[in-house]
Amino acid sequence: MKKALVLGALALALAPEAAHAANSVGLGVGAGVAVPHGQALRTDAALNWGFHVDIPILDSFAISPSTYLYRVNGASATDVSVNFKFVIPLGRLDLYGGVTAGLTNIDRIEPHVGALAGVELVLVSNLDLFVQASYRTMLQEGDDTRDLMVFAGPVFRF
Repeated sequence: MKKALVLGALALALAPEAAHAANSVGLGVGAGVAVPHGQALRTDAALNWGFHVDIPILDSFAISPSTYLYRVNGASATDVSVNFKFVIPLGRLDLYGGVTAGLTNIDRIEPHVGALAGVELVLVSNLDLFVQASYRTMLQEGDDTRDLMVFAGPVFRF
């Protein structure tokens, strides 16, 4: 059964591209989990959700502003970021990695920087599915706070 699922996913990923416009703007909506860690934080995972916009500059590079909400120590946190994605197009499947920078607001606004990696699968011509992991460090005085965010969802292409 596992072999059949792996072969099916591989066949879908390597099938001819479904009239997908590689240079079209996309709106992604995602949900997942955020795991903060640092000296002053509990390591309780929290649900996160938000959205991002993919703005392709080249077939292999996109700028992607994003906003995600989650909880840290019982307080709401908001991340507003600009992500720079370096894409490896593989037909219906795109792998990407990149860097992220932005602002996090928990009880005050702090800058953050980090790295991200993900995969995007073309389902139909204007709908993709993405999974992304992002590791961020919030630059605070005295104690930097880090978090790992993993989220997934649809990307609507225009």
